[in-house]
Amino acid sequence: MKVLCKKRWHLVKDWMPHGGIGIEIGIARARFSRVCLSFLNPDKLFLVDSWDRGQHTSRAGLREDWTAVQESRRREAYSSMRPDIEAGRVEIIQSLSVDAATRFPDEYFDWVFVDADHSYEGCHADAVAYLPKLKSGGLMIFHDYGVREGYGVKQVVDELIAAGALDPVGVTDEKRAVTAMLRKP
Repeated sequence: MKVLCKKRWHLVKDWMPHGGIGIEIGIARARFSRVCLSFLNPDKLFLVDSWDRGQHTSRAGLREDWTAVQESRRREAYSSMRPDIEAGRVEIIQSLSVDAATRFPDEYFDWVFVDADHSYEGCHADAVAYLPKLKSGGLMIFHDYGVREGYGVKQVVDELIAAGALDPVGVTDEKRAVTAMLRKP
């Protein structure tokens, strides 16, 4: 895919549609969500995260309890989005992303930003769940497209392109966390 810009916020600012309805899947603290709000001024922005708690394996291979970490992220997300939630511009959905997809009609979103479960199975499930929810001509953006151990994002994106489900638009030129943008035909 061709390189569109250096960083993912440049991708938002220069390549994504302003206004409309968008959804970000996997928001953690909602810091990137603020970027989307600032640059795109969407009519409505849905933010989905399960803030999954319990035991997780760290990058060092250690088992860690993420309950406190995820609760801190959840609180920060709600706090930073409070004015926009109260204004009706933002809705936060605490749910598994695939479950949240059932709340929306088909052909609903102008763009879908996928940054939740980076495993092949998780990313594939998100893509399959949200592809029908994306309008024709809409954008599906995948963060962490680069090849990283344990990540299946690149494989999912490449399969969607090969199947003709999405057309490639381009990628960011980042060393680790490449973002891929695709368009629904």
